[in-house]
Amino acid sequence: MGHKSWIESLEEIQASADVSETPPKTTKVNLSSIRKQLVEACLIPAIHYKRKESFLPFGQLLRILSPETVEELLRQRFPKEAMEKKKFACPVYGENGEPKRLKIMATLILMGHLEFLRDFIHADVEDSQLPLTLEEKGRKLILFDLNHKRLRSRHRWRWEYSQAGFFMVKQMQVCSLFCTVKEDGRFMNHFRLPGDFILPFLGCDPPVVLSGGSGKVTKVKIEPSHLWYKNTSPKPEYFSVKTILHDLPEHPREADALSRRLAIRNAEDREHLHRVLFSFRRVDCYCLVFEWADGDLTQLWQEMPNSYQPHVYEHVGWFFRQCVGIMRSLHGLQNHAPSSSSRDGLGRVIYEACHGRHSDIKPENILWFKNYQDNKKDHLVIADLGLTQFNTTKSKSQVAWADVGGYTEAYKAPESDVKAKVGGKYDIWGIGCVFLLHASVFLLGDAKCTKRFSKRRVKEGRGEIFYKMVSGGNHSDAGSPTAKQTQSRAEVKNTVKKWIVELRAHELCSAAMRDFIELIGKGMLVADDSDRNDAEKVLGRLLQIQLGCERSPAYACSPRNMLVDDHHLPDVTESLPQDLAGISAWQRNSDTGITAPSGEAQENIIRDFRKHHQRAYRQKRSELRQITQRLGYETDESC
Repeated sequence: MGHKSWIESLEEIQASADVSETPPKTTKVNLSSIRKQLVEACLIPAIHYKRKESFLPFGQLLRILSPETVEELLRQRFPKEAMEKKKFACPVYGENGEPKRLKIMATLILMGHLEFLRDFIHADVEDSQLPLTLEEKGRKLILFDLNHKRLRSRHRWRWEYSQAGFFMVKQMQVCSLFCTVKEDGRFMNHFRLPGDFILPFLGCDPPVVLSGGSGKVTKVKIEPSHLWYKNTSPKPEYFSVKTILHDLPEHPREADALSRRLAIRNAEDREHLHRVLFSFRRVDCYCLVFEWADGDLTQLWQEMPNSYQPHVYEHVGWFFRQCVGIMRSLHGLQNHAPSSSSRDGLGRVIYEACHGRHSDIKPENILWFKNYQDNKKDHLVIADLGLTQFNTTKSKSQVAWADVGGYTEAYKAPESDVKAKVGGKYDIWGIGCVFLLHASVFLLGDAKCTKRFSKRRVKEGRGEIFYKMVSGGNHSDAGSPTAKQTQSRAEVKNTVKKWIVELRAHELCSAAMRDFIELIGKGMLVADDSDRNDAEKVLGRLLQIQLGCERSPAYACSPRNMLVDDHHLPDVTESLPQDLAGISAWQRNSDTGITAPSGEAQENIIRDFRKHHQRAYRQKRSELRQITQRLGYETDESC
């Protein structure tokens, strides 16, 4: 599969596959020795269906069956034809030197029946039509190509049914999937493969197989000559293949959601979504291929106390970059632009505009890359989009809770119990829970604080969940027959409220962190979803906080006792040079009430601050203005 891309990109493949790096040993060329080399070059894949069938890497095929070797083998096997035609190898390699029937020839050599090569030449069958399928009607053998199109030819094939059937089996060894990864931001390749298709995925030592979400995940390497990675970022060393079992012919939600994610055209909106590279369906399962992550957010928390401190300016910058990026990607998932649709079995997957809801945001579904694309340290992405559901603009507001495919009890939103309906703000509650835990570890410098916080919530009742149900109160739901009747309502647990107060009062809590925690408490962890902020409002506020940090290191990381009052968010309309001048003037300005840092500390702050490029700053400020204009308020400290 993927033969068209393979032929078109042959030069790139040969360059990346190192097909000539280890030339074959100098031996006498004959069918026996070449067959032995082909067999020895076959590899066992890490993922297989029922039987462990080996595959012959394309790079090894090119190495062993070079044009010179092919010509010599054909001269030995077909001496009469070789005498009549000077370029007898052309039917195998073609006049332009590109493989034409190389896979067919290799299959016949593995079978021990190279004599049938004549039949393929006379019937005009080439590698691009593999794998073939076979049917028998009466005594007549009927062949079909990979698109199940009948191969019509006046030529009479000379093989028996058993030999033809053997070819159908052996051809799969040379027809392993060819994987193409391009970064154009709009599509991915999706393949529908036969059940006996062999995958070019090699295992790791020791093997890594994880279970979670709606399937299992296997850590693999992709055989180099079966991967064309055309991208500005470095090729990953390892990949994760998520296998989703499904007994229905419809696309499962996870494959659907990951495909839709590629319709998010803004690169920044996609940057913090787990990067799906390509996908394929085989028999009763789907496989989705990603870059392999180093861990999840809970594992990063174990490292954070030794790596990040809330009083270090660069560390605060990293913290808010990740939070803004995650929120931007979640906003993009919920509000992406329309695109065209394709139903081809072997092609680009592009979906129409819809509004997505993840439904299972939790620390374990935020993946951690230690060094993402070689230039982004400790990069976080939203993963496991298996529960993501998409609705049209008309139906995006509310969906029955019973129709949600799954969730994690600790992080589900109150409306699941109160209204039995959920909407786009459901995810805001979940990401609010995650942000609160993330801020706790960062601020307190203690990975165990999340367990202490969990025990407090459990002690208050209803497990680790962040809210409680109380009787009384009016819940007005126009679609409910019990509208305006007194019933149970949800409230944020007292332990959660107290935890938020304690964090804001912490001695290392800067103005920026206090604003962030306040956003969580007053805008995200709000029991009534009608009063909860939507993704755009949360993103706008986060961008404001991030801009404030970039413009004022004091706002970003100065401890609480260095602040005058709560009116500390800088005016985002001010220019960058003025901000830098303001930093230099700290020691001269006695009206600010801010204790000036030491000379060395001040120089470090200014040096760190100047590392931020003005262009990136202006882009962020422009983005904030666009969001705040849509929301109908000004971009100043009163937001």
